[in-house]
Amino acid sequence: EASSQNETTAKQEPALEETEPPQNPELAGQTSSETAKDGNIYQVKEDEWYWVISRNAYGKAHFWPLIFEANFNRDTHPDSLETGTLLKIPALSGTPDNLTAEDYARLASGAGLVSSAYENFGKLDKAKEYARYADKWNRNSQ
Repeated sequence: EASSQNETTAKQEPALEETEPPQNPELAGQTSSETAKDGNIYQVKEDEWYWVISRNAYGKAHFWPLIFEANFNRDTHPDSLETGTLLKIPALSGTPDNLTAEDYARLASGAGLVSSAYENFGKLDKAKEYARYADKWNRNSQ
């Protein structure tokens, strides 16, 4: 019982409503085998979340707003990620341990979008949290 409880708390909150998996229009018509050879495209697996994909792609789970911003807008719930969705994984200008000012600016922009999306869905605590990340990363970009 404790094991399933831990698994539940490790995941992000479920989407507020059931919708078709969001797809990036630029990737429409491509199959996973066509996109697999392109290292910047990733197909979401079952029970995967942005932070898991970010940790695997960048070695840093908290860079997930980069992935969110590259694929979605404020009308997409940040805690909703459907299996099979094709995602662009943006490259960093620097490295995960040595970010450039451009990387920090993009992280700030992504965190700002995530904040706006959370606000749009009434998740004000999370909106404030990501607004603080945006401010922090914006200061580092200057």
